[in-house]
Amino acid sequence: MIALIDGDPLAYQASWHVNITYNKYLKRLADKLEKGEYTQEKYEKQLAAAEKSFETTGFNKAKKNLDKLLNDMIESVFADDWAMAVGGPDNFRKEIHPGYKINSARTTVQSNKPSWFPELHQYLGDREGAVFSDNCEADDLIRIWSNECKHAEKEYIICSIDKDLDCIDGWHFVNIHPSKGAHTYKIEPEYAEWFYWYQLLMGDNVDSIPGIKGCGPKTAKKILEGYSTRKEYEAAVCRAYHKAYGDDGYEQMIFNGRLLHLWRFKDDHFKVEREVYNAAIKE
Repeated sequence: MIALIDGDPLAYQASWHVNITYNKYLKRLADKLEKGEYTQEKYEKQLAAAEKSFETTGFNKAKKNLDKLLNDMIESVFADDWAMAVGGPDNFRKEIHPGYKINSARTTVQSNKPSWFPELHQYLGDREGAVFSDNCEADDLIRIWSNECKHAEKEYIICSIDKDLDCIDGWHFVNIHPSKGAHTYKIEPEYAEWFYWYQLLMGDNVDSIPGIKGCGPKTAKKILEGYSTRKEYEAAVCRAYHKAYGDDGYEQMIFNGRLLHLWRFKDDHFKVEREVYNAAIKE
């Protein structure tokens, strides 16, 4: 079994654990000041020491957390081998859509990252078995690798908390979940195909991909209801975009598709021929 690991969430998880401990300590200091147990002078002295310690030792603690998270994940899925995709500096999607992955929630997360987070990310990518993405996303590498495993008839399991990877059939492992905890689940090929087109209808608010305006889960499911093949889903999505945007429907669908589509091989960009689109909207 080969574990195909989405590395970026691990860096955030490792950093988050350090931040939680640090923020709890800061709260204890503030409580002591409020209760009169510390003078202002002592509080400021302790605060300065805590800040210095966080900057000097936080990185080492985060590295240990990262190593443990990775080792625990590999052991949990009984992997014989593994490959880890880590996000590189460039991504073609940002050229298509400057607002890609820019929203208030992500801005808050980015602003709260410690100063040593870039070094942690580099440490992750420098590990043996890790690969930085090149003008794409870590998710693209995961899908490419899964296809390579299929062709080589090798068993694989996708390790990620990212639901976008549910467009890939096979076994999946999530190491952290608010209600289910660590768990494994299987995506069947039929569901993976359905989920792919379902996303194209709705877009992705987390990644700032608009999709069809006003198309939520219920509407998207209704549009795809009664269909079961890629060709049928494709035609239904074409009609939905035409209904929503008229003459601009094709361009809007291609725009969203290029942002959402995960590569099956290098430079595998989303594509629906104009003739196919025109034929679908006439049905």
